[in-house]
Amino acid sequence: MRKLNKVFIFLAVIFSVFLFGHGALAAKFYISPQSGAQALNKTFTVDIKIDSQGDGINAAQAKVIFPAEIGNKNC
Repeated sequence: MRKLNKVFIFLAVIFSVFLFGHGALAAKFYISPQSGAQALNKTFTVDIKIDSQGDGINAAQAKVIFPAEIGNKNC
C-alpha cells in the first residue's frame, strides 16, 4: 500500500510539471536601420531592438550571422 502511494505521488508530480510548466517564449529582434550604404573601414552603429510582446524580460540572447560575401568582420 505504501509503495502504491509513493508511485501515485511520483506520477502526480511528473504530471504537474508537464501540465503547469511554462516553456520559453521567443521575442522578436529587430535591427535598425535595416539597410544602408556604409563607407569602407568606417565604424557605423545599429540599434538592436527587442519586441517581447508585452511580457517582461530579464535577459536576452541572440546569434548574429553575417553572409560570407560581406567579408572579414570584427564584432
